[in-house]
Amino acid sequence: MDCSVQKQTGKGSEKLSVPKQGGNPHTPDISYPLLAEDLIYFLEKHNIPKAVLMGHSMGGRAVMATALMEPSVVEKLLVLDISPYGVSNSISSLPIFVEIMRKVQVPSHLNIVEARTYVDNLLLPAVPERGIRQFLLTNLIRDEEGYKWRVNINAIAENFNPHISTFPVIKRDSYFEGETAFVAGALSDYVRPEEEEIIQDVFPLATFHYIEGAGHWLHADKPAEFLDVIIPMIQE
Repeated sequence: MDCSVQKQTGKGSEKLSVPKQGGNPHTPDISYPLLAEDLIYFLEKHNIPKAVLMGHSMGGRAVMATALMEPSVVEKLLVLDISPYGVSNSISSLPIFVEIMRKVQVPSHLNIVEARTYVDNLLLPAVPERGIRQFLLTNLIRDEEGYKWRVNINAIAENFNPHISTFPVIKRDSYFEGETAFVAGALSDYVRPEEEEIIQDVFPLATFHYIEGAGHWLHADKPAEFLDVIIPMIQE
């Protein structure tokens, strides 16, 4: 889950990093309301009454859930290439490579470069996109017991359906009236123009921005264009 918090101060804004996925102790449960509770706790712990929340993909749904559950803590909401409604056709492949990651056993004598090459070859048939494999491999780490995944891969596998693959509107009449921007890759199908009207039923002030030439990993595909869109939104 990629997610960041921008603290609003009298002198501007200060970015505070939310712990990377897997940086906290693992639990057997994952759902967007639970992730939202974690974010709300993070803000309370750091004495941040209101912040700009930005999240990509699963992180985008986590920040949407936060805005719906506790709108008072959200200054602005930036949702990157994910919708509260539609599901990309490509999401059906996620359980396949999650299961590969779950079962892989990396020989302990390999160094980290060799280990990532080893796992990369195992992922290749299910994940042909090199950029996605490289992102997944950044979560492969080594400790005293050998290689493991930083992410809570077992919980992701066990909770994928229905808690990760779909987004629960917290209450039937839930909506967030704050400033909201959906920023998507024009080549991605995670956010579809035909969904904009129903998204605005929940996020009535939502605006929509599509980055040409970018897919789901829009910040990696078109980093300069991505920053050109995002930075003015944060600085306003």
